[in-house]
Amino acid sequence: MPIEQISVKDKQELEKIVMEEINAIESGLTVVYNNIKIDPKTNLDILAYDSDGRLVVMQLSTTEEDNMFFEGLRCLNYVDTVKPMLKAAHKEAKINENAAPRLILLAPSFSSNLRNVVENTNVVEVDLYEWDYLQIGDKKGLYAHPVFVKQTRPKQIQAEKETQKQAKKAEKKEKPHHETPKKQEETAHEPPTEVVIPPKEMAPVEQKKQDKEQEKKKSIFSL
Repeated sequence: MPIEQISVKDKQELEKIVMEEINAIESGLTVVYNNIKIDPKTNLDILAYDSDGRLVVMQLSTTEEDNMFFEGLRCLNYVDTVKPMLKAAHKEAKINENAAPRLILLAPSFSSNLRNVVENTNVVEVDLYEWDYLQIGDKKGLYAHPVFVKQTRPKQIQAEKETQKQAKKAEKKEKPHHETPKKQEETAHEPPTEVVIPPKEMAPVEQKKQDKEQEKKKSIFSL
């Protein structure tokens, strides 16, 4: 089956595709707004929320563009200030206003410079996805694959890791208390030390007999 890569050079066209196929990027995303003017130089491309009610800012590009990261940061700051209003306006969305919004950047490729900046930032949560728009047979579709995903791991895995950490801490605390009884138990099973007493101290009478016998032998050999 032939696979054809379809060129998408218009950002508005890409925005429309992403909104229609947003679950191709991440399952559970729901679009709230798109193409929001933040300031004279910045547009928020797509605002969504995830399955946990956390707000997600999505910035799109049809080319490799480093500036989209800084635009995304400005959008995050704006969204963070209007979370209560968004929750009030979209009660059915169950938006979690206590959680910090996160950022998804979607582009055909990313420069090594942008990737290094994103991978080393600890201030915000940023995910990088590279996209292709492909035609396979009679079907067209958006194909996005993660380049760098800094989302937290599933809650179940986090809980298991936390349980393991707690178990290790408990084991370390209990370990010194088990050492003393063990040593005592080992000492209890050790055979008693055999005390060796010099022959003279242990049997003085026998020693005198031996001395007399030696004197008799000497007297015999002297004859």
